[in-house]
Amino acid sequence: ISSNANMLRKGPAEDMSSKLKIMYRTYRIQARSMSGHPEAAQMVRREFQLDLDEIENDNGTVRCEMPELVQHKLDDIFEPVLIPEPKIRAVSPHFDDMHSNTASTINFIISQVASGDINTSIQALTQIDEVLRQEDKAEAMSGHIDQFLIATFMQLRLIYNTHMADEKLEKDEIIKLYSCIIGNMISLFQ
Repeated sequence: ISSNANMLRKGPAEDMSSKLKIMYRTYRIQARSMSGHPEAAQMVRREFQLDLDEIENDNGTVRCEMPELVQHKLDDIFEPVLIPEPKIRAVSPHFDDMHSNTASTINFIISQVASGDINTSIQALTQIDEVLRQEDKAEAMSGHIDQFLIATFMQLRLIYNTHMADEKLEKDEIIKLYSCIIGNMISLFQ
C-alpha cells in the first residue's frame, strides 16, 4: 500500500515509468520460474511473449499525455427561459348563436376525455377528432383548446399511473387510447 501511495504522489510520466518497471520485474521473475518447466514455456506462443531484451535496452522516457478536455459554454443555463403565450383562434360571428348549445356539448365531451374508463375516453377522443378534421366545425373548438389539452394530459397521467399498472387491462386498449390521443394532437396542431 505504501508503494502505491508513493506512486500517487509522483508525476504522470514518473508514475508510468515506475509501473512499467514493476511489471517488467514481475514478468522477468515469472519467466525465470517458467524456464525450469519447458512445457509451461511452450504454452505461451511467440506473438504473445514480451521481448525482454528490447525492454531492457530501452532507455527512453515514457510520456503520458492527457487529451484536452472539451470546454462547454454553460452561460445559457442561467438565462431565464421564455415560455410562449398560448394563442387562441379568432371566434367567428355566427359562433355566438350556436355557442350555448355547442359549448355545453363540447365541454361534456372534453370532460369525458379525462374519464377513468378507457372506452369512454376513446369515444370522446373519436368525437373530438371528427370535429377537428372538419374545418367548418373546427371553429367550435376554438374556445376550448386549453381545456382539451388539460383533459388530454390528465388522461396521459392516468394511463401512466393507473392503467399501465393494472394487469387486468389488455395492453391493446391502452395502445388504442394512446393512438387516439396522438391522432387528436396531430389533428389539433395541423
